[in-house]
Amino acid sequence: LWMADGVTPLGDTDGDTIPDTGSLATGESVNIVVSVDVPGTVSPGDTELSLVTFTSSNDPTRSKTAKFTTTVPPPGVSIGPRAYFPLLPGDTAQATMEARNTGGFPDTVELNASSANGWTVTLFEADGVTPLVDTDGDGLVDTGELVGLTSASIVVGVQVPSDAPLDTVDRTDVVASSAADPAQTDVSTVVIELAGPPSPEWPQFHHDRERSGVNPVPFEMPMTERWRTNLGGWAIQWTGAVIADHTVFVSSPSGSVYALDIGTGAVKWSSSLGTPGYISGTPAVAYGNVYVAMSTNGASSVTMFALDEATGNIVWSDEVFTGFAEAFTTATVAAGNVYWYDFSGSTVHANDALSGRRLWTYSMPDWGFQGPSYWGGILYVADVSGNIFALDAFTGAEIWSAAIASSITSAPTLHGGVLYVGDYSGSLYAIDALSGETIWAASSLGALVDVSSPVVAEGLVFVGVFDFDYYSGIMYALDAETGSTVWSYRIFAGPIGNSPAYNNGTVFVTSWAGDLLAFDGSTGALLQQLSLSPYGSTSSAALGDGYLVIGDQDGEITGFGFVGAGEVKKVVASPASADIPVTTAGLFTAGAYDAYDNLVGGGTFVWDSLADLGTILPIESDGTKVVYVAGTVAGTDTLEVSSGAFTGQATVNVLPGALDHVDVIPGVASVVAGTTLQFDAAAKDRFGNVISGPTFTWAVSGGIGTVTSGGLFTASTSTGEGLVTARTGTETGTAIVEVVPGALASLGATPSPISVSAGTTIMVSAQGYDQYGNAIEGLSYAWSTTIGGVTPTAPGSPIAILTAGLTAGTGVLSIASGGQTLLVPVQVVPGPVSRIVVNPSPATVAAGGTLAFAATPMDAFGNAISGVTLVWAASASIGTISDAGVLTAATAVGSGTVTVTVGSVSATIDVEVVAGPLVTIAVSPSPLTVAAGGTAVLSAAGQDAYGNAVRGATITWSATAGSILPLSVDGSLVQYQAPTSTGAATLTASSGAIMRQVIATVAPGPPASLIVSAAASSVSAGGTVLFTAILSDAYGNAISGPAVSWSASSGSISSDGVLTAPTQAGIVVVKATSSGRQATATIVVIAGALDRLEASPAAVNVATGSGATLTVIGKDQYGNTVEGLTYAWTTTIGSVQPASDSRYASFFAGDAGGTGTITVTSGGKTATISVTITESALPIVRQATQATSLIFLAVAIVAIAASVFLYVRYREAHRKLGEMGEKPEGGKPET
Repeated sequence: LWMADGVTPLGDTDGDTIPDTGSLATGESVNIVVSVDVPGTVSPGDTELSLVTFTSSNDPTRSKTAKFTTTVPPPGVSIGPRAYFPLLPGDTAQATMEARNTGGFPDTVELNASSANGWTVTLFEADGVTPLVDTDGDGLVDTGELVGLTSASIVVGVQVPSDAPLDTVDRTDVVASSAADPAQTDVSTVVIELAGPPSPEWPQFHHDRERSGVNPVPFEMPMTERWRTNLGGWAIQWTGAVIADHTVFVSSPSGSVYALDIGTGAVKWSSSLGTPGYISGTPAVAYGNVYVAMSTNGASSVTMFALDEATGNIVWSDEVFTGFAEAFTTATVAAGNVYWYDFSGSTVHANDALSGRRLWTYSMPDWGFQGPSYWGGILYVADVSGNIFALDAFTGAEIWSAAIASSITSAPTLHGGVLYVGDYSGSLYAIDALSGETIWAASSLGALVDVSSPVVAEGLVFVGVFDFDYYSGIMYALDAETGSTVWSYRIFAGPIGNSPAYNNGTVFVTSWAGDLLAFDGSTGALLQQLSLSPYGSTSSAALGDGYLVIGDQDGEITGFGFVGAGEVKKVVASPASADIPVTTAGLFTAGAYDAYDNLVGGGTFVWDSLADLGTILPIESDGTKVVYVAGTVAGTDTLEVSSGAFTGQATVNVLPGALDHVDVIPGVASVVAGTTLQFDAAAKDRFGNVISGPTFTWAVSGGIGTVTSGGLFTASTSTGEGLVTARTGTETGTAIVEVVPGALASLGATPSPISVSAGTTIMVSAQGYDQYGNAIEGLSYAWSTTIGGVTPTAPGSPIAILTAGLTAGTGVLSIASGGQTLLVPVQVVPGPVSRIVVNPSPATVAAGGTLAFAATPMDAFGNAISGVTLVWAASASIGTISDAGVLTAATAVGSGTVTVTVGSVSATIDVEVVAGPLVTIAVSPSPLTVAAGGTAVLSAAGQDAYGNAVRGATITWSATAGSILPLSVDGSLVQYQAPTSTGAATLTASSGAIMRQVIATVAPGPPASLIVSAAASSVSAGGTVLFTAILSDAYGNAISGPAVSWSASSGSISSDGVLTAPTQAGIVVVKATSSGRQATATIVVIAGALDRLEASPAAVNVATGSGATLTVIGKDQYGNTVEGLTYAWTTTIGSVQPASDSRYASFFAGDAGGTGTITVTSGGKTATISVTITESALPIVRQATQATSLIFLAVAIVAIAASVFLYVRYREAHRKLGEMGEKPEGGKPET
């Protein structure tokens, strides 16, 4: 139990050992904190009920009990909150979430995230930079272990690809699971929407899926009626038109859907889909389709249709049987899906927008009317019982729900994270779109809000209502922050049953009165009023392409144009460009368009051909359609069409006719071998017009080269004749080509290079070539040589005789012609092997080392011979030799031979293997143990890497402790003198840079002394104290290991030297024995803790006026006297006066008889003496003359005076306590 701060423990203010609140006045209260500590031994799911009872100190029968249930939750996790980001391609979303261990025990929250579109998702720590890792090795990143009921912040990073298309919605699911129980999971979501710019048209009900009701393109007032189209006389009731691609799409209770040209009102197509006579839904246009709900199957079903936007043909449909069906629902298209209601089936449907596949459904408590709205991956739906639901648009899962006062028949409007909707109580609500919490409610705006979705603009909310008389209507503008009314406008006889629209500061609405009204959005001033139908209008307006389009109860759709709409601003010829082959024709149309690119009808058009490459023939009398007939000459013509002051143009490319033949240019060519020549080809029609664009297939025949796809011919490196052809279609063109040799580029000789034995001759021939090796005849050659001699067979002849000398060597034969020179290497080779020269010879090699031998074979004339194979062999005693003549010596010293052989010729060398360099010193013994102050003899020897003794090595010694005495001149034998202290010493033997260290362990010598000591100088009776025995050698080094036996003169002592003191105070002698040595120590046993007090006499029997001497002594539990105590004396009768050391006290009986108790206390202990006082017949002054001593009389007089003084003080204190105890005003104090 704690005070309100939760830190300060609740105290016991009245000393009854129970925590309390302290004194509280009547009506006063105080907060306390109750905490329950959960033991570490509990299990998941354990629960405990704690009771805290509050009791009145005034009346203990009055109490209240509070109950506290403490639960240790089983394993579980949570993750959230969900997040929504409107982003652009290339952006990155970072959503902060809390991953929570909802269980009571430590657990690891495993995390996995995936994007529906496959975007890159990374989970970070709370800093948004450090990626989460897999701490428990299960393949999933996680939070690391979290203690029970704690959270860790994480950041979910989603990278939007830079090439992601706009109008894409991505859902990233972040799944959290418990490592302790993987079945316990939770999911949160990050929704990213790549929303494109708002449509300049009106493709869905109330402009968009959020039902904003705002067109972002500013139109200029006033409006002018441009066209009016009757759709069969069926009232266009509680539905509205939409605008997309300059086309108006609207449904009718006739069961049909219409597409109208927005500039003229002409019907482009119509499609009969539903049962006539029932409400039809407002369409939506997206993905090239028109989505609309119709009452079908005799009004027993609602069917959602997807129609081809261009033709009205059915792409897919989804029928839902409900028993009774009105298709009030609008179609909401978002995130690749279409969402809608089935009316009396009370169900929300989600279909794939392209395939129609049903994705999910959601059942509402009651009917849904005007259809859902969408924002940020959430679908918002409402029913006629006043329920509002926020659903996950991807799964249909409920996110939140709310209920308002009455029926809802309109689609909610979403703006800035706030949902706005009205109900049949005449109220408008602003609700937090993420939580469902009401921000404000504007009540009593009218009798009811019918199918009127609000518009939010300029910080205002615009909504129409039925007036309280149900006969008129009121248009309201409310403050978007507070819901307070800014302005209102009452429409007599005009209840408002449709949704207002907004553009460029103007609000538009119709009513049952049958007029279209335009208000200044800021002031509510009526700017314009246009007549629709005397029967009224419940159709919602659509604004786009400079028009406001509205339906009425007469079944008509009217197009009102803003400034610039319906007025010709340009003339357009279509197509803008056309390709027409010679002597053929093409169709062209003309149209007049306004400033918003809407078609304007009623004009006439005049055409002209500016280049006169063809003839124009009219088809329609007004010039809207003509045929252009091309002549025989190809080229570019411009068609000009005019209507009034406006002119448009179209470009006509008069194309050549069909392929007739192909020309290759040049037709005949001579090409040097290895060079290139560009050929061109021209495809022509029968009129000789060059046909552009065809591709040619080029080919070469005769093996004279290659040609690229672009006609670049590369001649072969060999000469010859052939053809180059170009083919397109069925036609081929041909060129004749000859490949000729090029200029002299090189000379060749045979043989080359030349190898000849000394004193012999050889014939050499020469030939000239171009750069590709084509032989060139008729050349003259000049010959010369640097070795031997050369003679041509005739002057300038290509053939000559080369004569070699007797000495082996190399030279160059030079052949020249036409500025080119050829140098031919000439080599005079030696004769057969006659002897072998080996180096070194003889040889010495270190044990384990290598030695390379070089052998040179020579002929009889001393010419070294290369390129022959040498065979090597070595005695086994000296090692092995490789094929390259490298001897690897044995690791032991010795001698032998190496032999090298070429054919039948050989040579032998003597080899000795000797010890290698000194690499180590062997020391014995190693390691070394010696007693403190003792000696030891060590020997040392130098060795090579293989343990061969190295002669002549002198060894020097050093020691880190102790000393070394050489016993030999070369240091191979020494004596080590150990120090007198134990420890380790390092002995170092070295020779030059080589050294060897030996660790000498100096151990204690034989036992020489034993010392005993205690951990304290005294010990309490019955207590324990540790004794320690230390055994040392002659130098004082402690010796460990020998056993110690213990004995004590009293008490007991364990084998570990722990003395248990006797229960009586005194001196104990402890003796230790080890390794023949003995030692003793003494310790004082003192009294233990105070156990009791002994007072004497046990009873006092005296007469009045007499006294007694009292004594007290403290004892421990064994009866030992405890010294140094201070005693406090009190009495209930007479008086008691302690002496200076308080062990003694004098008691004086006083002048009144009776019984009582003398109490003495010390150290929390108490002793009592019973007192009996009998009254004496003598007055106190006479008693002094009796046997009572004068000293006792003096004490008695002092005691009487003290008693009087104390009595007076007692009376005064008692009076003050009485005053303090009087009951204060308002009630008795209570604790």
